Amino acid sequence: MATVITAPLSGLQSLLLNPLLTGSCLGFIKYGQREHVERLFELITRYGGVTRRSTVKSAIGILFLVGLARSFHNALSRAAYNNWSLLPTMKNKWGDWHKEIAVVTGGCGGIGREIVLGLVARGVTVVILDEQDLPRDLAENRKIKWWRCDVRNPEAVKGAADEIRLSLGHPSILIQNAGVAGYCSLLDTRPEFVRHVYEINVLSLWNTTKEFLPAMLRNNKGHIVTRSSGASYVALPNLIPYASSEAATTAFIEGLRQEIKHIYKSPGVLVTEVTPDWTKSSTSHHYSHLIAPTVESTDVSKAILSQIFSGRAGHVTCPSWFGSLSIIRGLPIWLQELTRDVMGRSVPLTTKRIEKPR
Repeated sequence: MATVITAPLSGLQSLLLNPLLTGSCLGFIKYGQREHVERLFELITRYGGVTRRSTVKSAIGILFLVGLARSFHNALSRAAYNNWSLLPTMKNKWGDWHKEIAVVTGGCGGIGREIVLGLVARGVTVVILDEQDLPRDLAENRKIKWWRCDVRNPEAVKGAADEIRLSLGHPSILIQNAGVAGYCSLLDTRPEFVRHVYEINVLSLWNTTKEFLPAMLRNNKGHIVTRSSGASYVALPNLIPYASSEAATTAFIEGLRQEIKHIYKSPGVLVTEVTPDWTKSSTSHHYSHLIAPTVESTDVSKAILSQIFSGRAGHVTCPSWFGSLSIIRGLPIWLQELTRDVMGRSVPLTTKRIEKPR
């Protein structure tokens, strides 16, 4: 239901804040044929309930300026994620997808599975690292390979990586999708579960990146895609282990991007962060009575695939407005805490342990 509501709203926002559309409307009102302009205002009065033409002009003008500022902001953000390049200078390196090898952690189910299917549909050879058994339909696809691997264990990751390099070659795409979530208060959380969350959500990033990044740096070509969470922006009750691990993930992504840029000087190695809202998946039903999922896993996977096939780095948020949550960290402390208080009161409080893969 949430997706049905947010998708049209997101589309309407994009339409109203399109400076080409609003600018054209302003030009039409000023320079268009008078009878057509009169007809437009008649329609606005009839269906919009606005009778003053000056109000209509002012509203369109405001939308135009906001849309122009938004477009400028988005252009600068895209450039910042791509070594301050406004043009897709690296896109030509990603033309023949049949030659690419992608590693996907946690690819046997949920969002990871849909990413795998989307990649192989474009001809990419996909290697799944997962402790779960490979589903039969995926096993029947010759473009999909599978290694049983505990990504928390650096030796296990190294062993799998050595076998992948020997049998297939060096992967150029790494999608760090594996992760777990938990829902319980701090005093009810077992220490071993906190360790488990950090090992999968954070330490696995080190293990996989250290194995596959060197070849990307040598070739000056690669794309590392890492899933984070909106919990990294706002830590709420009963989510401390998960939220703090996701904040660490965001810091890892930012630091990795800086090292690739300033230490290794490899502009062709891209880093993309993925920040979805609470997502419907094969495991989200464990929490559905506590937190209502707001986006479909297919929406998240499509957004990730679109970013990969664009040949550019970026910050994928789903829904698209969700990235606005990051502004909370820049607000005055009192306003930050007020925001957390409002959101925190809406979280169901429980002392029951719920520890499942996300």
